[in-house]
Amino acid sequence: MRYMGIDYGGKRVGIAISDERGKIAFPHSVIRNDKDLTAEIARIAQEKKVEMIVLGDTRTESGIANPITSEAEKFGAALQEHLKMPIKTIFEAWSSIAVSENSPKGTHDDSQAAAFILQRYLDMNS
Repeated sequence: MRYMGIDYGGKRVGIAISDERGKIAFPHSVIRNDKDLTAEIARIAQEKKVEMIVLGDTRTESGIANPITSEAEKFGAALQEHLKMPIKTIFEAWSSIAVSENSPKGTHDDSQAAAFILQRYLDMNS
């Protein structure tokens, strides 16, 4: 089973795709968060034969919603309605920090954060 991981952000959305066995997550792309976002994700999901999406839960580590949580939840509901496939959420706290620690100073790749989120899910559900 192939999975897609999503790191949702107000300006950019990171995408990761698993291998065909659903064991290893790989960074895929970064998409602008605009009116074409859902269609672009649907295109990638179809192209890569994705069967399930893992969306990072934007709440803080203590479970408190932050300014983007409501928007991310609405996005997840709209995406599920559009794609008609399962969408699971998983705690994403520390994903951006972990990625930033292993990236050149001053850079951040949202697709790597998506891969971190997806790999967490795959490891927990293998």
